[in-house]
Amino acid sequence: MDKCEIALELSNLINSCLMPELRVDVGEENISSDNFSEFRKILDGNLIIVFDMIQANEDLLYEEDSNCKELQMRFILLLCEQSSPYSNQWHQTRSQHLLDNVITLIDKHFKKILTLDKVEKEIFDHYKSKLNVSSWKRNIGTVIGFQQYLDLKYNKYHIKITNDAVAFMLSVGLLLQDFFDPNFKGMANKIFKLILSETDKDHLIKMNINNLIFEELKRDIYKCDSHENLELLWDNLIKCQKINNFYTFEKFTDVDYLIKDLCHQIVLAKSFEIWLTLMKNLVRLFLEFSLNTFKVKSLIVEKEENCLENICELRKECLDIDPGIAYRWAKTIMECLIAVSNYLMGISGKTLQALNIFHICYLVWILPMDINICDDLLENFFKKFSTVLMEVVKLNKQNPVLCDGVNEFFNTFIYHIKNKGQNLHDDSKFRKFITTFEEVILCVNNYLKL
Repeated sequence: MDKCEIALELSNLINSCLMPELRVDVGEENISSDNFSEFRKILDGNLIIVFDMIQANEDLLYEEDSNCKELQMRFILLLCEQSSPYSNQWHQTRSQHLLDNVITLIDKHFKKILTLDKVEKEIFDHYKSKLNVSSWKRNIGTVIGFQQYLDLKYNKYHIKITNDAVAFMLSVGLLLQDFFDPNFKGMANKIFKLILSETDKDHLIKMNINNLIFEELKRDIYKCDSHENLELLWDNLIKCQKINNFYTFEKFTDVDYLIKDLCHQIVLAKSFEIWLTLMKNLVRLFLEFSLNTFKVKSLIVEKEENCLENICELRKECLDIDPGIAYRWAKTIMECLIAVSNYLMGISGKTLQALNIFHICYLVWILPMDINICDDLLENFFKKFSTVLMEVVKLNKQNPVLCDGVNEFFNTFIYHIKNKGQNLHDDSKFRKFITTFEEVILCVNNYLKL
């Protein structure tokens, strides 16, 4: 066979390894692996033949002939479908050897093939023909492959994103986001994240893309009940607003909207994992939209859950944060933290996680505030929350790590009063709080010695 015939045969073989189109739209009937039993019977055998033929005819992957262009395009589609991490792997081989082969071929050929003339356009043209409002629900393999194609192209190989690509990615993202299935909403959020991260900021603002995505995602704030999707959703919501110039104070309405909804969601969270994700985003919201937070962000982001190991430095840096947003939301934030303090009464492993995120939230949201400006709110908070912390010690007195964490929380209260309440009278209720908290710390230490 000549090169054209081999390229044509390979293209046809690869086509048989791509997930077939559904007979009906996804959502109209239950889809399971049984729907693809015939496809799966031939998949592994055909993949072996394809990989053997590719190895023997690698030069075809870089030829300029039109038949080779078709082969190159379909080869990329195959690699994307077979390497996708999508949870329902009906489209994918179960053979680890073949999956390893796919990764090897991606590393060797993916980026080089995309640099060839017209291949990238051919791939996008294929996706455009399948991923439109009338046909995407029957082309699930194409949806899965497209999301992986974008991830490889822009996240792994950092190929520059074009404005035309952004427009098409946005259209697909909106289609998936509008569908009820959380798997597709998750894919939509990954596409939106790529758009917001990789597209030129001026283009996003000029075309109003970030605000379009924001308005679309806002509708899902109360519907999303998967903590993985929730993490992506809030990451994108925050990214959308970061693109706007907030220091003109023209767009704070949207940030206030996010804070209000986030506090409401935190109180109504259906699981610990969802609650923890929301609390982390409450911290992030403040850090992203307040002044003087660069050092604090680096301390919290770099260390993540271990950031409290540098508690002394963190306290010092949080003290210098501009508390503008915090004053506006002081009552809501403190009431929210008290309302969900029951998370500190759970299983000890989760209690430590909860204690840490409460502490971080206090450091960034409340520590920067002047005691005199919100004295009534803080007095109520100290009384109620210190009672909860003492209960944590009683329930976990055999857990020195947890008790040390409670002590550090009380030390943060003391640090706050001493550094943000300099003009308080000696007989002030907050001076008395210092004495009380110091006694509590001594009691906790005595508990640990028993």
